[in-house]
Amino acid sequence: MGANLVSIHSIEENHKIQSIIQADAAENKNTWIGGSDCQEVKTWFWIDGTPFNFQEWCGGQPDFPSQNCIRINAGGGKCWDNLECNIAIGSMCVKPAN
Repeated sequence: MGANLVSIHSIEENHKIQSIIQADAAENKNTWIGGSDCQEVKTWFWIDGTPFNFQEWCGGQPDFPSQNCIRINAGGGKCWDNLECNIAIGSMCVKPAN
C-alpha cells in the first residue's frame, strides 16, 4: 500500500501522533510505531530509513533484548516501550505525499 509505520522526530510529532491515536482508537491506545532494533540489538532505527534522532522512552526502557519493536502510549506517562513484535495492537502508518 506504499505506507510505513510512522517515524517520530520531535516532541511535537510525538504529541501529534498521540492526539491522532486518541481521537481514532477504540479502546487500546497502545500503538506500534516504526522503530526497531531487529537488525542489531540496542541499535534503534526507523523502518522508513530516516535517522533515529528522537526518543521518548519510558523509564527503564528499552529493556529486554528480545523485544525489538516500539509501541507508543505505554503506561501512565504515554511514553515508548519496546515489546515483542508479534503482539496484536494497533499500528500508526504514514504514506508519503506524491
